[in-house]
Amino acid sequence: MQAFNPLTIPLAGQQLIEASAGTGKTFSIALLCVRLILEGGLEIDRILVVTFTTSATEELRLRIRARLRETLDVLERAGDGEIRCADSVLADLLGSLADRREAAQRLMDTLARMDEAAVFTIHSFCQRMLQENAFESGVPFDTEFIEDEQQLRREIIRDFWRQRFYRAPAAETEWATATWCDPEGLARALDPLLRQSGIACIPEVAAADLHRLRDVSRGHLQMVRRCWQECGAEVGDILRSDPCLSRDKKKGCGPELVDQALAGMDMLAARDEDPWLLPEGVELLAASVIAGKTKKNKKAPDHRLFTLFDAFFQVHREFVRLARIRVILSAYAFLRTELERRKRDRALMYFDDLLTRMDRSLTGPDGSALVRRIRDCFSVALVDEFQDTDPLQYRIFHTLFGDGAKPGLFMIGDPKQSIYSFRGADVFA
Repeated sequence: MQAFNPLTIPLAGQQLIEASAGTGKTFSIALLCVRLILEGGLEIDRILVVTFTTSATEELRLRIRARLRETLDVLERAGDGEIRCADSVLADLLGSLADRREAAQRLMDTLARMDEAAVFTIHSFCQRMLQENAFESGVPFDTEFIEDEQQLRREIIRDFWRQRFYRAPAAETEWATATWCDPEGLARALDPLLRQSGIACIPEVAAADLHRLRDVSRGHLQMVRRCWQECGAEVGDILRSDPCLSRDKKKGCGPELVDQALAGMDMLAARDEDPWLLPEGVELLAASVIAGKTKKNKKAPDHRLFTLFDAFFQVHREFVRLARIRVILSAYAFLRTELERRKRDRALMYFDDLLTRMDRSLTGPDGSALVRRIRDCFSVALVDEFQDTDPLQYRIFHTLFGDGAKPGLFMIGDPKQSIYSFRGADVFA
């Protein structure tokens, strides 16, 4: 990696600039703009500057204006004489100019047109390009941009909940209510997935896997029920009186926990249907659980029912785990499909849709035409806080400005300050 020199870095091609906190990152961006205007001959509206927040765009705009003003002041004070400036980098830049009067005129013209400076957030840039190039992007002219799609997401999840559980067996509906409480709870469980793209479950959980586990679980439970009918009282005596078991009221086999487990087993034995939810505390009958409640250096009590119940308990737990994954994935797929359909039907677009729609448009049948149109508007792009871009955002800017030597793409950032990984930012993108 070469040390960054704002005076010698090429003004075309793809350039990655690592600028740590306190190293003058904003100063470097502003100086690059000055070079692009004076050396590259670019108008201010052909230099695209992109950052992450609206407040950051205002700061960058002010910094660029101040840098241009400072540069013009130095030139006007110097005239045809020696450049005098406390900033050695700026002095070197201005000292190398072939025509100072032309440079001063360009700076004055640029300052007069600073309201045309193309300083955007990533989302506002995509929104403007999609709207101004509606034919190439396929975005309807009457599209309404929304800042929050939570209400629409909740509407879709409520529809999913009704379709999935209203006609399901009572035991399954009871399990779903215990797991997520209501559609709002399921929606909250989906929120982390919606911040990522390309979510996949590996290995895939097929319906056949659930049917197989359900059959195995049913077989184990039948053996447990038969054994309980034969040996229930004996098992109760062991749990209540075995000296090797801890009698801790919370972590061991205290009287209340034992009574709860035995009552739960009575409920399981009396039911005809296959359970989705197990009675609270009944897991105490599993051999693996009993082992964890045995006193140190003591042997756990052994009984056939404990072994049989443990086999059932393990299979049932795996069944419930996979069932939960299946519901989450089904809800995720339903939400993704319905969200896109309903927003399309209602001519709505959310912030993140701006990025996905831009990416889709750039890679679609009219993508090359859209690239040409945008390159006709901007000759170079400077992307601030590049460490916080995600792979989708990087792909957009690389397609527009990083493909080929003529356009310029400057990526400026500090890997140590990546703060948006929670929503998909990838410092290695």
